[in-house]
Amino acid sequence: MIRPAKYGDIPRITGLMVEAYQASRYVAMGEMDLKEAKSIVMNAIQRHGQDGAGGCCVFAAERGGAVEGFIIGVLDRCYHVGVPLMANDLMFWVSPRAGAREARELATAYRDWALANERVVEVRGSFTDAFADPEMTTKLYEALGFRWCGGIFEMTVERGESP
Repeated sequence: MIRPAKYGDIPRITGLMVEAYQASRYVAMGEMDLKEAKSIVMNAIQRHGQDGAGGCCVFAAERGGAVEGFIIGVLDRCYHVGVPLMANDLMFWVSPRAGAREARELATAYRDWALANERVVEVRGSFTDAFADPEMTTKLYEALGFRWCGGIFEMTVERGESP
């Protein structure tokens, strides 16, 4: 079942964020800030349903009575300065205990939330190779009507002791 997240879901959603972080390559680069994770989720839930820049959606996927996935969407001005809005998925994670169905339903809820806002002119779905399966995520978004529109370039900075 997909539903708007509630404040009582914060511990479980942040637990899923920990799970995602531990499954990512970032775990080798440093620890996760749990306080920041809770703050992101709480602030997004507070802004759930707002329809201007900074508005958010937070949907939870419940399976067997437990939240096993979530998506956080945010509204921003086009190119950060336009009057029209664009929707971006900030975080999207479905645990291995859930499945493709929950992932599709979460992405659909996010897309439909964005499309319901008359000021939204672009809806974006994204992923990185930090922990996502690019092929599966691409197929999911394409099945929902999204198209490929760019890329992300990255440079990993090795931090270590000075010589």
